Amino acid sequence: MLHEICISASQNCYTKQTAELDCRSRSHNAPIKYVDAVSRAVSIAKEQRLLADSDDYPLKDEIKAKLSYIGTDDRAAEGAYCVTTAIAGRQTGVVRRIPLMDALHKTAAHTIKAPHSTPKADTSAMDGFAVCSSSTANASPKHPVRLRVVSIIAAGDKVDAEQELDGAKDGQTNSQATDICVEIMTGARFPRRAYPQLDAVVKVEDVARHEPDPWKRQGEAYIEILAHVRKNQNKRDAASDIVKGDPMIHAGQKIEPKHIMALASLGFNEVNVAEDETAPSQLDLRVLGLSAEWKIGVVSTGSELIDLNSLPTNGHSVDKYRAAEETLPNSNGPYICTALRKLDPRQRVLYLGVVKDTEAALEESFRDAILRQGVDVLITTGGVSMGKFDLVKPVVENRMGGKVIFHGVKVRPGLPVMFAWVELDEPNGARPRRRRTAVFGLPGNPLATAMALRFFVVPYLTVLRGELPLIRPIICTARFEQRGDAMHTISSDQERSSGTPRSRRKPEHLRVFWLARWCNVVDGHNGRPAVEILEEQSSYKVGNLVQADCWVEVPEGVQSVSEGEIVMAHPLSPVKNS
Repeated sequence: MLHEICISASQNCYTKQTAELDCRSRSHNAPIKYVDAVSRAVSIAKEQRLLADSDDYPLKDEIKAKLSYIGTDDRAAEGAYCVTTAIAGRQTGVVRRIPLMDALHKTAAHTIKAPHSTPKADTSAMDGFAVCSSSTANASPKHPVRLRVVSIIAAGDKVDAEQELDGAKDGQTNSQATDICVEIMTGARFPRRAYPQLDAVVKVEDVARHEPDPWKRQGEAYIEILAHVRKNQNKRDAASDIVKGDPMIHAGQKIEPKHIMALASLGFNEVNVAEDETAPSQLDLRVLGLSAEWKIGVVSTGSELIDLNSLPTNGHSVDKYRAAEETLPNSNGPYICTALRKLDPRQRVLYLGVVKDTEAALEESFRDAILRQGVDVLITTGGVSMGKFDLVKPVVENRMGGKVIFHGVKVRPGLPVMFAWVELDEPNGARPRRRRTAVFGLPGNPLATAMALRFFVVPYLTVLRGELPLIRPIICTARFEQRGDAMHTISSDQERSSGTPRSRRKPEHLRVFWLARWCNVVDGHNGRPAVEILEEQSSYKVGNLVQADCWVEVPEGVQSVSEGEIVMAHPLSPVKNS
């Protein structure tokens, strides 16, 4: 049954891409199906390409002709972008320290281990309210538990012994009270010192609010909880992702976008690589005397983020320059830029840095990207969920007059992904010109960013460039990660001795994308390749991406996947048809 659903979904995903859907037929507030979202985006891509042709955009045949050798030869494309020197047990070539974002396809000169663990402190996995789980034990719709809101904490806010939170204004001591809560945003630190009893988070969607709004008058508002909240629910424990000393990349290993994300998350903005002295470090369009067709801008939003390019370094983690537990190095931006360059070295991908979570700052950054930088596609990360500081949608829609095509798709990870169309008047001498830009708002969690880039943005760019579609999913046999199995090889003996096949459940109404890796199957299992689905799939865990090399897609209508069943697998980096 699962096999039939997978095949049907795969065919629908590609045949429906050509459907011209009415973008006004659904509410933008309700999550839509994945295939509908892709169809809408692809329809806009076709429209943008046609509008570009009519407006005499730089779609020049001579550019395509001069770069045709790159487009038809993957090895030539890789060679034009960068040339790496292999290391086989010893260093051969020149060791150079280069910016991390220029290290794509280079060879790591040394093994790089994590200088510290992540997250550095307990943080919230959701926008919601930090509560004492024991106080909600008897909560139900008929007997809701009422909690007083004493403060609000956003990602990046400083929370320590010296900072006074807004509770206890009436003279009460809140450090032991269980009838209180703190409004907390995704990625914000738990107020461990001020409120040690708070040990879980209830999602903002799962509470009933009472005026006055806690944002306006903290300490006097209340919420009602309708169900028990488990201890540690929606809480990310410190050091639950990358552990200090974990190897991020080994000497001689080729640096891929997933390594760049992991290293960036640890505070690295430079890396030592081994390369050929005579090889160009990257594809320089100026040297070729050419310009790319489409320009893509990447902006990361979040007041808690550090732009690594703004900090000094000497080839080590920049964490020592700014070690505050409230801050996070920007890893999504470097990942997106390098992943898009890996897909097509000709793409002009602009890293536009980090923007604070204010409407004014976001609008200024987006307008600058569209009007001054002239981007055709703007990709943002963060700020698209339901928290008080998720401002990307209102800025695009209300302040810039953009048309939101969809906001929210029934997928995991990446449910709050947004896609919009913005038209702004661009000064052009005496006659203003209409600048049209597609805007993708990707969620801020790293794996949600990676998934949304792979399965929403990449199909859009493929159609925008007028290229052949990506290869179809690879039909594989599902296996599940066995801890301590370094070779990831499933033998027939292991298969027989395992007893009842293991399985993994999923929400039936969602299409899920699980990280996995290709594995060897000793008995061949009917000649099909096999994939090993990773045990841990938390969307904030960058370390999981380093261990993976593909995504497993399971469509709606499926409740679980068992070992031996047929699944669809996609490479982390998409491959184009020849």
